[in-house]
This record gives sequence, structure tokens and C-alpha cells, in this order.
Amino acid sequence: MNSPALSDISLSDDALDAYFATSYVPPSMWPTPPPATPEMGGCLAKSMEGVVEDSFTCPVTGEDLLGPATHLTNLIPPNACQNRPSAPRIAHYLSRSALPIELIAFAACMLDDLTSRFAATWLNACHDIDNPAPTSSLTGTPFPPTLRRSRQPIPVDPELIVLAALSITNSYHQDHSFSKEFWTTVVAERQFSVRQLNVTISAMLADLNYRLEVFTPERVKEALEYMRNASRTVARGKGLEEKELVNETQGLDMGLKMRRERPALKVPIARTSIWMNGQCTPEPSP
Repeated sequence: MNSPALSDISLSDDALDAYFATSYVPPSMWPTPPPATPEMGGCLAKSMEGVVEDSFTCPVTGEDLLGPATHLTNLIPPNACQNRPSAPRIAHYLSRSALPIELIAFAACMLDDLTSRFAATWLNACHDIDNPAPTSSLTGTPFPPTLRRSRQPIPVDPELIVLAALSITNSYHQDHSFSKEFWTTVVAERQFSVRQLNVTISAMLADLNYRLEVFTPERVKEALEYMRNASRTVARGKGLEEKELVNETQGLDMGLKMRRERPALKVPIARTSIWMNGQCTPEPSP
């Protein structure tokens, strides 16, 4: 459909609405989605029918999030963090974002495809935010790398990688996605800045070559199965801890019951002797 002339004022509101409904395409900074008629989110939701009915609900809430969070933790590149990622912390992210389980699985696919080069690129980008390159006071241009002082990398919490994966997934599949301020303020509780999140998102998309369409529903189903296995493992570990606690409590109770009671004080009868203070005293005592 040809665009109407700017000077044409004969179009009514209904005509303009019809024009924009058929020809308007909103601008987007995200890569082109796969060539499918339905939305990817709806396609994933339909393809997951029967897969999550016996394991999760959408969205997942409560203690059920610890299994998916543990799986996401294990997918973080080990060379991207000095400290072990916190699964309970990531579970809080999942709880506050309230994303469907299919989108969490999609984020897991993204983390699983990160290359070994991602860690260095991401850490350097985060470090440049906190420590910009020094510039010459005369020309205002940055010094060459050989003239810069060696800078010690500042450790960044690895949970930021999971937060960025969730943000990308939400923006890729949903028209009304959450803002970056929502992810950093509400979900992460101000643990990261918007600039750190943007840098992490850019590094992840560049490392994945902006090819998010490769994460097909089949791969999402596979990620769902991995998360379901992680939930079973977490449940078994929790059951063993509770069993050990019960055994310790029962052992303590048995120890208290088997404790020897103090012997009752025997009152000597008449015409007997008793020992007191190392001496034998006749009874009754004079």
C-alpha cells in the first residue's frame, strides 16, 4: 500500500487506523525473528503443551524455581566468574520477573551457546564502564594501549549474565517487554546498573552472532527436560537434608531418654551407721 500524502487531510480516523494496521511496522533493534506467521512466544507455548503439565506451571513460582535456577547457574561460563553463582539469587530473579517456563528455557539455550570468547569480551566491556580509558589533556583523544596503565579487572557478579539472558528473551518474544530499569531495579534490586546490563546484552548478542532463531522449540523442550531433572535433584537433596535432620532429632531424644537418672537419696533407718565427711557416725547421732 502506498503511503498517503502528508497534505492529504481527507482521511478519516478509521481510514488511518486501517492504514497503520496493514502497513505499519514498528522499528526494532533486535534481529529479524524466524519467518513464522504466529509469534514465537505463542508458537513455543503451543509446542510445549504436554511437556510441562507434569512438572511446572507457567509462570513458575515458589520453591519450584530453584531447579531452573540451578540449571541456569551451571550454564554460566566458568571463566566469566571468580565466585560461584548463587542459585537462590537467580531463583529470586525468576520469581520477580514472573516469566513463563518456556522463556526461561529459551534463556537457558542462549547461555548454553555462549562461546569461550564471551567471558573476556564481557569482562573487558564491564571494566571499561567503570574505568574509562585515559585521554590526553591536549587533544582529548585516548592514549594508545601501550601507554595506558595496566588496570586490574574488577570482578562482576556472574548473575548479571543470567539477568541479561532473561531480558533478551523477554524483549525477543513479547511486544510489551520490560524496560532495562525494571530489570535492574525491580528484578535485580539495584545490584547492577543499566549500563552494565546493556553492555552484557550487547556482548551476548555479538557472541551469538545475533542468531536467536536457531533456538527452536525442540531445543527449548530439551532445556525444559534438563531443568526438570535439576528440580528432581534439588528435591532429592532437600529430602536427604530433612531426613538427616529427623535422624539427628530422634537420636537426641533417645539420648535424653537413656540418660541415667540420679539415684534416690536413701534415708538410713535407726541403729545403723552412716558415712559423712569421711567419718562413720552412728545413728542416731548423739
